[in-house]
Amino acid sequence: MAIEATHYQEAREAFKADPIIEDMAATVTLAKLVHYGDVHADGSPTSNLMGMVWDEYLRRGGQLTGHIGAPAEALVMLLKEREGA
Repeated sequence: MAIEATHYQEAREAFKADPIIEDMAATVTLAKLVHYGDVHADGSPTSNLMGMVWDEYLRRGGQLTGHIGAPAEALVMLLKEREGA
């Protein structure tokens, strides 16, 4: 188990509730991310996915800030919840 500051989880939760991330989660499946190698074996997003989600989030007008992995981690969290993974 990794040790991390509480603001990391707070950032993930904020992004998870953002309508932009929710919309992104409606357009992709966890299976597709696994198929294309965008998540590691432990289910965490790759750096490539982190960059793509961050860029897309900003392109869509996202206003939240946080560590660069937060939007992708939130996306993966939503997908796992929705797909029961």
